[in-house]
Amino acid sequence: MRQDLPSSRRQDVDMTNAPASSYSFIRTEPARRMRLHDLDVQGDQVLGSMDMGEWCRIHRQPSAGAIGVLVDETVGWAPVPLRQPGTWPVTTELSIDIVGPLPRTGKITCRAQASPPRGRSLHATGLVQDETGDVIAVATTRLRLIDSEVPTPPPAHATLPPTPSGDLLAQMGATLCDHDSMSIAAGSQIANPLGVAHGGVILSAVAVLGQHVLRSRSSELLMSSVHAAYIRAVPVDAVITVQAEVLRSGRAMGVTRVDVIDAQGRLCVAGTVTGHNPNN
Repeated sequence: MRQDLPSSRRQDVDMTNAPASSYSFIRTEPARRMRLHDLDVQGDQVLGSMDMGEWCRIHRQPSAGAIGVLVDETVGWAPVPLRQPGTWPVTTELSIDIVGPLPRTGKITCRAQASPPRGRSLHATGLVQDETGDVIAVATTRLRLIDSEVPTPPPAHATLPPTPSGDLLAQMGATLCDHDSMSIAAGSQIANPLGVAHGGVILSAVAVLGQHVLRSRSSELLMSSVHAAYIRAVPVDAVITVQAEVLRSGRAMGVTRVDVIDAQGRLCVAGTVTGHNPNN
């Protein structure tokens, strides 16, 4: 089913006349690993896209967690022109509702736009679509403005290392430790422009582990939504731990809480993954 962002919100923000400096996009290593193309401004929307393939699979199946970085990058940049000088938006909540199947190959896109700010609070929405225009997912994010200058882009490298081979876990530097936990290796490969863990990588980890735990209880449960509340920044200088707890697992529906914990044992992100059985 083809769909567009709600028309009632299309005039909220006119980015056509936004200063060019507002959209000097900063290329991140997670974006490169997740095969994202450069973001583009089209009228009042920001357009992101990425190439699907073997890399976005887990257990040979496309994982909805693969779209985390695409969504976070696209909806996260949509409010940038609305910021006041000396401030920068950071994500406080990010949600994705899965409404259609993820293609195995081809390109998918995310179109995002922002609403007018309320004080230091910002909100943006996005639609993820396949090459035919069918909707795969609906995303919403809340951000807040912090006192910070525009992040400095990383230095350009003459040659970049090849993207890792393997599945989605390899792209994230993640390992499933047992049936209800995951570890993410320390390093800049998961960092955002502010030098902390990229919100999209964290959302992907929450989605992957949450779905893994649900499907270990029932193979019929497919992930229908993932939500993450970013309580504090996640440092990238030490291993990150992700832990899941099943809150409900039934024939028709399952819910898992997923916590992201730093090396000091602090809760940094509280996530929820919901799964539904489409045949029940």
